[in-house]
Amino acid sequence: MTKLQNSIFVVLVVFVLFSQTYGEWKFCPKSMNFDGQCPLGASGRRCFEEFLARLGASAMPMNCTCNNLSQNQRKCTCQVVCG
Repeated sequence: MTKLQNSIFVVLVVFVLFSQTYGEWKFCPKSMNFDGQCPLGASGRRCFEEFLARLGASAMPMNCTCNNLSQNQRKCTCQVVCG
């Protein structure tokens, strides 16, 4: 094998190893309760912002929903990176 072929082979091997080790992220539902009621028209957005503030960007919250509870509380549920 030439140097070029060896280099390409090494790059392919490293790519295969990393793609199997760091494959797709798995998302799990997570719920949190907050004070106040769900805002009209933007409840998922508000939950997304609350999750970002509490868990950080590495949680990658998505598909957030908000449900009003009793006693001026709301339950936010988002899909976040499992782990």
